Amino acid sequence: MKKLILSLVLLGLVAVSTTSCNLMADNLPEAITVAPPDPVKLLEERLEAERELREEAQEEAAGEVLLRERWQLAVIALSVLTLVGFLAGTSIGSRGQRHATKA
Repeated sequence: MKKLILSLVLLGLVAVSTTSCNLMADNLPEAITVAPPDPVKLLEERLEAERELREEAQEEAAGEVLLRERWQLAVIALSVLTLVGFLAGTSIGSRGQRHATKA
């Protein structure tokens, strides 16, 4: 009798231990499989992003070129005015010196 009860208990424990792992498996949600992104779409997105960055860089470079050209024009105009002022001052000074020696 003891052997029968012990056998039934052991058989029950074996049955519980082998099925206990599967009892909770029914309640778990199914594994969500994420499809990898399309490589063509990824490359198109990267290409578009690089194109936008290149356009921004070109606009910035064009703005810097325009600013540099304006500064160059301002420096040239200032140097011409300085040269004209120097020549005018020299001629006025030499005429003043001539008039001072005659008087």
